[in-house]
Amino acid sequence: MADLTTLNAQFAISLAIIAIGYLLKRSRVIDKEGGGKALVRIIFNVTLPAIILRTLTRIQMDVAMVAMPFLAFLITGVVLGSAYFIHKGEPSKKQRGQYVMMSLGYNVGNFAFPLIQGVFGDEGLKYAAMFDVGNAMVIFGLCYILAVTYSAKDGERPRAAFVAKKVLTSPPLLSYVIGLVLNGVGFRFPDVVSNLGDTGLIDVIARSNTFITFLALGVYLDFKLDKKYWKDLAKILLTRYGIGLLLGIAFLLLWPVSLMARTILLVCFILPVGMGLLVFVVQFGYDERFAGMLSNIMNVISFGLLWLVFLALGGTGT
Repeated sequence: MADLTTLNAQFAISLAIIAIGYLLKRSRVIDKEGGGKALVRIIFNVTLPAIILRTLTRIQMDVAMVAMPFLAFLITGVVLGSAYFIHKGEPSKKQRGQYVMMSLGYNVGNFAFPLIQGVFGDEGLKYAAMFDVGNAMVIFGLCYILAVTYSAKDGERPRAAFVAKKVLTSPPLLSYVIGLVLNGVGFRFPDVVSNLGDTGLIDVIARSNTFITFLALGVYLDFKLDKKYWKDLAKILLTRYGIGLLLGIAFLLLWPVSLMARTILLVCFILPVGMGLLVFVVQFGYDERFAGMLSNIMNVISFGLLWLVFLALGGTGT
């Protein structure tokens, strides 16, 4: 792990880039509808797939890495069961569906990758990438199915072929599949495409992910909060962070693997909601105001929690 000076510098730089994005929005240089959505599309379709391919084609599997996707499924199952119970009394099917859906999925690629890479380097990024393999299946599989199902009118059922096509053509999910297959067969990109000196095409694109991601977070940062949503927001926040912290700390104390793997698992368990879910909210006509508030609050909470986790465990080794 990085020393505390480097750690603080990494978080300070991240905050500075978020502030730049926010100031650009406030000064109307970039707006959410135009520039903000363009940044998200670049991340989703270009820089995030690049960093996934770059990472997965270089890793050498260990027990913790193999376990990470299954641990993503584990926390999803616990949170899903809790969310269904907590939100069973919501007044409408669509509202219940949105609250359950937005209790799931973690923003690993866009939120955690830049911070983990800055603190742990590529070694730490490998564990996060493997967790995100399972997480991506949850977001682009389970959450997408929930989004389609709960947005359908009574008596309607989503077409299985349509759902499957959307899931299987997701660029990040495709990148995970391709990266793991290439790793399994021992394929290595030519140096001009990707190399250990990080001067190949994929490496250059991947390096831009940190800046573009935090810039987009700043553009989407919004401090306007509607009081009518507080009760429902609190339910989701308590469900996600309560379960995430309990399970994360349990694994941190009891899982007999490296401290780096345990720390990154805890980090993944307390991340904000995945950006893919915000796309589903818009696509299927859910409450965008609620989703935006939840995302903003969770970005702030998770950023603070990650800083505290890294500070608390800094200098204890890997």
